Amino acid sequence: MSFGIVAASLGGLALGALVNWLATVLPARRAAQMDAGTPAETPAPAGRPVARIVAVEIVLGALAGYLWWRFGASVMFGVLLFYVTVFTLIAVIDIEHRLVLNVVMLPAFVVALLEVFLSGRREPVEALAGYAVAQIVVMGIYLMGHVYLNAVNARRGEPVTEVAFGFGDVTLATFCGLIIGYPGVIVMLVLMVLFGGLFALLYVLGRMLFAKGYRAHTPLPYGPSIILAAMVLLVWSKELARLLGGG
Repeated sequence: MSFGIVAASLGGLALGALVNWLATVLPARRAAQMDAGTPAETPAPAGRPVARIVAVEIVLGALAGYLWWRFGASVMFGVLLFYVTVFTLIAVIDIEHRLVLNVVMLPAFVVALLEVFLSGRREPVEALAGYAVAQIVVMGIYLMGHVYLNAVNARRGEPVTEVAFGFGDVTLATFCGLIIGYPGVIVMLVLMVLFGGLFALLYVLGRMLFAKGYRAHTPLPYGPSIILAAMVLLVWSKELARLLGGG
């Protein structure tokens, strides 16, 4: 194992510590700013922080080492490590609190725009087209979710108050569309839906096999599905193209 991979992995561990700190502090700070008695977050089980800390450290350490092995000391390594770190933070908060925070997304958008126009990784017009396509598609999904919600509530005695695809997911998906660009955003959106369906199926099966059963209209975090789809396109786009092309 080369020194560069080891150093990158250690850097990933340090980023993991930062992500763990932010994933604890940011939701708590948001909760403190909310009106008393109506917190948006669902508290995480007591055992989850320890498991999360270990998992985040392992994931970011391993991914940083992998990115160095693949891209070496390059602009691409730095760009992807930034996105991987941001994605990990978003996924952790979404899983634990079902939130995609603007305090994370707004700076990420600023950095992404600078990266798009300065790094040369992708043509700016492709990035903006990816943003536009993602915005149109995911906003349509968001609006259809609310139409469905209204239809369901018209028939139920107990109203459903949350949709699976919230506005935070719209923000996240459009951010991913920006950094993926067009036409890759089309594949990303398809993968997003497939991953979302797969995760929902696994959740239902898990509840049926290991818990007391599945409760209909239980809101699940959609952010990880969006993030995984974007990561596939960011890191393994060439391999995916060869797979889809049969070459």
